Amino acid sequence: MKLKKKLDYQFQKKLLAGINLTAGATANIGSVKSWVFQNHLSQNYAAYTQIESNFKKLDLTAGMRLEYYQLDNMQMDSRFEYLDSLYIPVYPVFRMGAHY
Repeated sequence: MKLKKKLDYQFQKKLLAGINLTAGATANIGSVKSWVFQNHLSQNYAAYTQIESNFKKLDLTAGMRLEYYQLDNMQMDSRFEYLDSLYIPVYPVFRMGAHY
């Protein structure tokens, strides 16, 4: 048996002519109850933003996403370490693209 709960929120705004902003958040919680695979609980949360611009025939896109993931009560999989001893509990993901 598998139970899943999902929540999404997205916001879009036209900033200037040819420039659009998209931002949002998502949450996924899944529960598996199985005598074969044992019982597990997964949690995945994310916040994101993206900006798109169009200049004549050139399309530019840039975005960022912060992702948190944890399975059962184990240490979170999304632990991002920096400066050897400091960490944040999310993975930052950056993207950028262009099309002509």
